Amino acid sequence: MGDKANIILLVLMGSMVMFLLIMVIITFSVMYSRRMQEKDAAHKIEMKNLELSALRSVLEAEETERDRMASGIHDELGPLLSSLKLALTESIKKHERGTLTTEFLTRNRDAAGDASENIRSVCHALSPQYLNRYGLCHAIENFTQTVALPKIKIVTELTEAQLKISNTARNQVYCILLELINNVMKHDGARKMQIYFEKIDKDSKVTLKHNGVGITTEEFETFKNEPQGLGLLSIQTRIVVINGILEFAKGELESTIVLRFPSDI
Repeated sequence: MGDKANIILLVLMGSMVMFLLIMVIITFSVMYSRRMQEKDAAHKIEMKNLELSALRSVLEAEETERDRMASGIHDELGPLLSSLKLALTESIKKHERGTLTTEFLTRNRDAAGDASENIRSVCHALSPQYLNRYGLCHAIENFTQTVALPKIKIVTELTEAQLKISNTARNQVYCILLELINNVMKHDGARKMQIYFEKIDKDSKVTLKHNGVGITTEEFETFKNEPQGLGLLSIQTRIVVINGILEFAKGELESTIVLRFPSDI
């Protein structure tokens, strides 16, 4: 009788241990599942915040660009057109007096040409016709033709067949290149540039080589946060949008800027 009681006791104790073990496993599983869900939710929130931050940066950059365009039109084009209007009024008076000269008309023509170039630059930035109609390569070629002053030689080695990128990437890369070309001419004193594209696996690579002063990637990271570095900050924002990488290198004879980004972004 005592043996049976002991066996029953052992069975009950074993059952209790098994029950407790099962409860521990269930509790651990529930806690682990809940922790993973919380971790996944936190990750999603973090990614959403990053997306919102990137979107906010894009909107801020676009607002900055609009302000800069408005300022450029007001400060450069406005006075130019006002002067041209006064000059045309004076031309009428000179014509009536019989004192109108070819030299005076030539100066007015040159002023009208400057105004036309200003308008053309603004149109390129706001609604790049060639980009929408003919693609990135032709748009860059067309733009470089408008900015290739006698002292600056720009050679484009672009093949549209090499580019199979989304419209989003195309538009962002176009704006990035326009800003880089402008900076290289304005700040680096470049007299020659080469722009070409490569495909590396699933990524696209854009390389801009020039014989100007150039900067390093570290210098870019420093300059972009300075008050006068709005153009560089705009470039960085667009890099984030296309999930790209921008690298700078400078040498004694040649400096290089390399942009890499996923083709399917």
